[in-house]
Amino acid sequence: MSKKTLYLHIGTNKTGTTTIQRFMARNRAKLRARGIFYPEKGPNSGGNHSMFARDLQQLSGGKIARAELWESFLQQVDESTLAMTVVSGEVFWSFGKELPHVQRMIGDLKAHFDDIRVVCYLRRQDLYLRSCYVQAIKSGRSSLGFHEYIEKIAIGKKYRAHEYDKSLDLWASAFGVENIIVRPFERAQLHERGLVVDFCEACNIDWRPFNVASARVANVSPGVRVMAALLYAQTQLPSQKGTDLVARRQTALCSAMAKQLSSSWDDTPFIGFRYGESRAFLDRFRDGNAYVARKYLHRADGRLFYDEAYQELPDGVDDGVTLTPAEIAQVDELVSQVKAELATLKA
Repeated sequence: MSKKTLYLHIGTNKTGTTTIQRFMARNRAKLRARGIFYPEKGPNSGGNHSMFARDLQQLSGGKIARAELWESFLQQVDESTLAMTVVSGEVFWSFGKELPHVQRMIGDLKAHFDDIRVVCYLRRQDLYLRSCYVQAIKSGRSSLGFHEYIEKIAIGKKYRAHEYDKSLDLWASAFGVENIIVRPFERAQLHERGLVVDFCEACNIDWRPFNVASARVANVSPGVRVMAALLYAQTQLPSQKGTDLVARRQTALCSAMAKQLSSSWDDTPFIGFRYGESRAFLDRFRDGNAYVARKYLHRADGRLFYDEAYQELPDGVDDGVTLTPAEIAQVDELVSQVKAELATLKA
């Protein structure tokens, strides 16, 4: 049996993962011709492999309830004659230690691959927080104001996601420090040709035969008025949790609403952080970031992120806005369209 290498891209989310995944999926055949296997996820040929990870997380009585997609991935690996496999899914970043699905994943990967490299992009925590909040609002998954989100989600429910040192050490304990590839998600620290080229080089892929110039950041960043409109829309839409058909469709429709409003409204960037709040949040993680820089990037100065500019509102300024009657009417019409489509799914 020939030796097989895996490059497992675990995120984090909000670091251009969608752009990377679309590039890899779009070039799946060309990659195969060069000895690189980028799997399909069951009947869906999209580029995001997070469903493999989610499949392992379906627990019943503390044990894995089912893992059809994960096992289909392993079967694809067994059937592939290609020496290199690349898998990309942000949900892998959420894996914690001493859990059944994590141990199952580690064991299966070691059984199917001779060489395993873990690729991870890290965004400065304050910028990562704001980007996660914007994503939650534009996808219709949250109706919290920014500061309520910081307290309940970022500091409360998902604080662990910002502790990069602890998460990376989990992966290092499984696959070795030398096999963890950390890339700070900052323009000055990425390849001069952009994120996709940076990712290709991290995975030892020759990017020159590909049209990397066509790869662009895929996500829309709503401004302050659009964010207010989306929060208003959430007061009229049912709260959706989980990943069933209706929830997924509502997320897609809300994201489409955000894109439509962002393209038609004059707006200013959403800042969120008041004066001093951004740097205060980042200060929570400075020691851990220095640890990551020294251990995984071999930087004696302990600098993980080079950008020291903070995106905060001026002292005494708030970015709250009041929508005009015309803007409210436009949002009401879009919400009615969303409700009508969701009703057809439930019928």
